[in-house]
Amino acid sequence: MLVAGAYKGYQAKKLKEEEAQGYRDAAGRQMAITSREMQEEIRNKELMHSRAIAVAGISGAGTDGITKLLGDLNTESEYRVMSTLWNGQNEAEGLQYRAEAAEREGKAAQTAGIIDGITSSVSASSVQRETSKFLGRLDEVVASEILSVTDDSTLKDGAATSAFDREGLRPEVLPLIERGVLRNFLYDFSSMSYCKHQRFLG
Repeated sequence: MLVAGAYKGYQAKKLKEEEAQGYRDAAGRQMAITSREMQEEIRNKELMHSRAIAVAGISGAGTDGITKLLGDLNTESEYRVMSTLWNGQNEAEGLQYRAEAAEREGKAAQTAGIIDGITSSVSASSVQRETSKFLGRLDEVVASEILSVTDDSTLKDGAATSAFDREGLRPEVLPLIERGVLRNFLYDFSSMSYCKHQRFLG
């Protein structure tokens, strides 16, 4: 169960990393597209500017009229260029954000997989079924010394924090693994009595 949970978490993280890379690749493509569109807008601006001068020269328009026309064209063209840039950057930034979110989800899934594997191995039900990888290993090294796991139902705003547990007892901090050493299993009254009777505690 422990290995299966860790592997499942690793696979989930790997998939999310691939998803994140896909978003980053898409963001890069979007910026390339934006760059091409901006260049096209700049070329259109220059072309319109040249045409306006040519038309004004043929029509015999006055200097003031030409100046105003060119000013209006420049303003419109600059707006189109900046709008293209803003839209492209906005789209690319959205893709980058999704990539970062996917990576966070992947890390969370990997952590959840490891925790799921550990909690399955220290649960009363796995001890009773004799399927726990930690069966008979109380106070023995079961993991790296960098690993410590604590069941703490007293955490403020914790996922399972409550004033009393399902058996009416006040929650307490229960160390499960301390620096790689198995310290406790997760029991309720019935499973504790059963496992003591069967000598499953260590």
